[in-house]
Amino acid sequence: MTLGADDSQDAVDNWARKLDRIENSATSMTVKILRSSLNNMLGDLKKSYQAYQQSTKQGGAAGARQQAQRMADVIAVSEKLLQPKELNQWERRLEPFLADAEDLGQDLTNKLEEVERQHIRQGVREQIRAAAASAGTWLDYETEQQRQTVRGLVAEGVARGWGPKRLGRELIRSMSSLYGKAELVARTEMAAAYLEGQRRMSKRHGSNYIRWVATEDERTCPFCASRSGLIFRLDEVTMPSHPLCRCSMVPVSDKLVEAKDAELLDEKSWGEHREQVAAEFLENKARKFPNGNWTIDRVMSEFDKYRVKPTGFEKRRNPNIKDDQSARPFNVLGKDADPGIKWHR
Repeated sequence: MTLGADDSQDAVDNWARKLDRIENSATSMTVKILRSSLNNMLGDLKKSYQAYQQSTKQGGAAGARQQAQRMADVIAVSEKLLQPKELNQWERRLEPFLADAEDLGQDLTNKLEEVERQHIRQGVREQIRAAAASAGTWLDYETEQQRQTVRGLVAEGVARGWGPKRLGRELIRSMSSLYGKAELVARTEMAAAYLEGQRRMSKRHGSNYIRWVATEDERTCPFCASRSGLIFRLDEVTMPSHPLCRCSMVPVSDKLVEAKDAELLDEKSWGEHREQVAAEFLENKARKFPNGNWTIDRVMSEFDKYRVKPTGFEKRRNPNIKDDQSARPFNVLGKDADPGIKWHR
């Protein structure tokens, strides 16, 4: 038996709250490691920077050599931000969070399909480690950019005569962008693992179709809101659709989709769900932009545009995709289907 729209939405919202707790723990751990690495570097950097400043008081060739050596020491210290050992530690600590997120995805699929099955963990650990390493590669790249920022700030400090304390304050301020980016990556990787767990369980259960369900709140974007409640082929859809995406996929029986059995698919309730999503989207837009002339017709027009527009992750997976070639939903209502939607052929 397939769950109705309200029950499925409740299940998705409940699991999304659990995922949010995992994401918060993972991002807290990430920022903690970054701050620890920065603090360790800052202590040594202030000392080496102060030693350089003191060496500039000495003249002559000997003084010049000492100044060059002290500056080399400063640059060497700046390279200690998030060393390979610390990066490996972060990857290892990220793995269990990713595994927990995937467990959530598998649990949600079980819940939505109303079956009792044990978790199938074969091959999962390798893929979880690969996901952690992929996130680590990103963090390593961003850290190198930050090291360049550190060197730039040191040069600026030398030119402007900053003291060690001023340099430290500037470095801490510059790290805020890295913290924000690291949080975004950690949360997005959690969602990706969570959805991959659902995808695998759907395949194992023989469901080649999914229903896209967006989290209903003021943060829901038009990409996700325009697709919520519609059925897509599992192999064609890309989820998450963008960084910080909070959507979920509801497995749908092949037989019901291919038979276009709208009654058993509860399409009446799902149609009401889509209307509710549109109404909430309109309410949020009207609240944020009171003079924006937002109407339900304008919302539906926006949805029609965004539904065919490839999402950020679709473009990443297929760089050659055209601007109107996003995965199309399946029509299970026949002539009663919304004529404004471009259905799967």
